[in-house]
Amino acid sequence: MERNNATSTFDVTENAEKEKVTRKRKRDPSKWTRNVQKTLRMEGKEYRTQKGRPKKAKTVAEVKCRCHYKCNDIFSNETRHDIFNEFYNIKSEESRWNFIAKHVQRIPKKRSYVVQKEGSRRKFTLVYKLTARHTQHQVCQNFFLKTLQISSKKVLTALDKSSAHGVVKPDQRGKKSPLQKKSEATKDIIRSHIKKLPLISSHYCRSTTKREYLPTGLSENRIYLDYKDYCAELGVVPEKASFYKHIFTSEFNIGFHRPKKDQCDYCAGFKNKNDEEKIKMQDSMDAHLARKTEAREAKQIDKNRAKLDKSFLCFAVDMEKILLTPSLQVGKLYYTQKLKTFNFTVYNLGTAQAENFMWHEGVGTKGSSEIATCLWKLLNGFSPEVKEVTFYADTASGQNRNCINAAMFLRAVHLLPIEIINQKFMESGHSEMECDSVHSAIENRGNKIDIYTPEGWYTVAASELQKLSNHFTMLLK
Repeated sequence: MERNNATSTFDVTENAEKEKVTRKRKRDPSKWTRNVQKTLRMEGKEYRTQKGRPKKAKTVAEVKCRCHYKCNDIFSNETRHDIFNEFYNIKSEESRWNFIAKHVQRIPKKRSYVVQKEGSRRKFTLVYKLTARHTQHQVCQNFFLKTLQISSKKVLTALDKSSAHGVVKPDQRGKKSPLQKKSEATKDIIRSHIKKLPLISSHYCRSTTKREYLPTGLSENRIYLDYKDYCAELGVVPEKASFYKHIFTSEFNIGFHRPKKDQCDYCAGFKNKNDEEKIKMQDSMDAHLARKTEAREAKQIDKNRAKLDKSFLCFAVDMEKILLTPSLQVGKLYYTQKLKTFNFTVYNLGTAQAENFMWHEGVGTKGSSEIATCLWKLLNGFSPEVKEVTFYADTASGQNRNCINAAMFLRAVHLLPIEIINQKFMESGHSEMECDSVHSAIENRGNKIDIYTPEGWYTVAASELQKLSNHFTMLLK
């Protein structure tokens, strides 16, 4: 039985070596509130601005035109509505500019009524036309603008965007110029910080999903503040939070909440019962949830105490799933007989240090005697100032909740300087603990390399966890 001492960091570097994994939920920009409001505005319908101000729907305004073009005589209200609908059925801004440019002509002015030293500021005259029965008729400016419900500024913009050959320049609003684009070096700094975040794999769905999750307590604002500190250490100016979030969501498959499948069988069974059965089970369900909350609150209290009290140590202990040897990428070897390797992880909640006790089936099984041996070796390594130790484990009777461990603890209290040993159990189905991050790191790394002997798993457990110590310690401060 070998003992590997290493520091756990919730499976950080695995994401650095994974291929880019797309997010399961695809982005749909057409459903974004900003884009929905933009679409309504482009269609001339009622909408709200980004500041929440309501804007009424556009309609064809009545015009009592008395100009010499006789606009009202040529264009009926029905024809004007058809022109209005044709204009607002155009979806792109460039096409609308093109529509306006085809109906407005810029010609040199014929006469000047203002005499100035440098001449009149008006250099040209605009000729407005609208189409009726496949023929363009000249109209006055007021009639043209109120028919399309646009401003004179929009007409000038359309003419400025159009060339003499009828080519319209693309709309550059909202688009970045080459000078505004972020360099790959800037993006790499953000990527390197995200790759160092403490990630946790799904507890129950680890074998079927590649998505990873941030531990409880971290949020978008929290990791962005950590990113700013990271940039300060590198001596670079941090990017805006919006750009950091864009890289986080588009290039990484990381979530803040565990999937719904990460729940216990008892809770899932209760949800599937009918109303009558739920009423009968309600008392036991309430007790189940109360025990879950009590166990987690007690663990948090002991965890906080372990950080301050040097005479008190608190551990989370758990067995990892069986690791098989050899573990190769060759299909035929899946059906060959393999050697089982066991890993018992002890996680110090006060210092975030993990110790892995690993052995193969040629040495022993994964029963209560082997677990008691691992814990005995752990207790023998404490300094004399440690007077109280608490262990948190799941309710597996063959490994944790049995008389073998209880007898070993009694012997430890009798022979060692330790005065008190507490053994506390998480509620069944809600036993997620920090040990899961260690197991996830070992399994993910083992899936990437070939392992021929049990010693290969020992090396993975020691080397991979050691790489992750620095950053996790920083986050704990």
